[in-house]
Amino acid sequence: MTTTTNRRTPQATTQRQNTPPRPVEDRAWQYISRMPPSIQGEGGSAALFRVAVVLVRGFNLPPDAASPLLEHWNRAFSRPVWTDAELRHKLRDADRSGHMPYGHLLQDDESAGSTGYRHRPLYRSSQPVRTRPTEPPAMDPAEQRAKHTFFPLTDADEARIVALRHVTPGMVHLFKNKGLLHNTRVDGQTCWCLVEDTFAQARRYDGGLLRTARGPTKARTLAGSRGSFFGRSFLTRGRPPVLMVEGVVGLLEAASAIDLADAPWVPLAAVTAGATFTRDPRMLELLRGRRVRILPDEGEAGRNGAATWHAELRVAGAQVDVIELPAIRNDRANLLADPQAHARSLQLLFAD
Repeated sequence: MTTTTNRRTPQATTQRQNTPPRPVEDRAWQYISRMPPSIQGEGGSAALFRVAVVLVRGFNLPPDAASPLLEHWNRAFSRPVWTDAELRHKLRDADRSGHMPYGHLLQDDESAGSTGYRHRPLYRSSQPVRTRPTEPPAMDPAEQRAKHTFFPLTDADEARIVALRHVTPGMVHLFKNKGLLHNTRVDGQTCWCLVEDTFAQARRYDGGLLRTARGPTKARTLAGSRGSFFGRSFLTRGRPPVLMVEGVVGLLEAASAIDLADAPWVPLAAVTAGATFTRDPRMLELLRGRRVRILPDEGEAGRNGAATWHAELRVAGAQVDVIELPAIRNDRANLLADPQAHARSLQLLFAD
């Protein structure tokens, strides 16, 4: 018998060793999102079962981790969608099936291409079942953020965000396509989440509160998030004027105001009123020489934040001003909820 050895070059080996592993849930989602959909009359039940097998056996996920993944796959790829009871039944059947060894898809696979994964056929195996770890290893804050799995929005999800925040459908769809808007699970709730680089913040679809160390709040920044400003991806092409606001969801609101006014501007948001450009000199460099208009939040903290950004931008050579809109008390929600009644404020917001 001839044995063939798969040789790796030292360079390739080093490169792979230096690449941090992705969370198992993220790897599982990347895999199942490319599996065939569940369509009624076209083998939909079998398609759903195969996805369940991949989750609970191939990626060795316990029910509390596999269930939200299957739920989001169901909403995105099943027509019609399956009920929660049917999904739980599929997971139980998949776990008992023996179609695939536990952890089979966690094995190293260099032939899978750039994503690191490829579809493998399901098969029955006589290998013994591997026990699942009872406690996850300790994680630092960055690993905690990376642990979160994000899912694509459905058309219905986009419509819910439009209704909840009075933002424009076009901007919600744009944010989704730019990879800035996802779904995730927080405190057992499905949330919509604004994500850019190392920062992510989630909100519930029903407008309810989420737990944080400082108490319940409508917006929860995911553990391990870092950054002072949100919207860097809008500053990479050309040099259009910038509308700067406060709050992560403010980026979506500012973009919607730009959309309603059909203005050639781009949005930028400070994560909080206490954010400063001294913590993000790269962002300040992107704004050097640009025209920037700041719409502060109401209250002393909002005004102080705007004054700090104005001073920092002036020093960097930006053409910056601060605008006040008394008719809406600088409240973007009022503007978006009834843009016709506040057409004058919308016009002033982007006036020369």
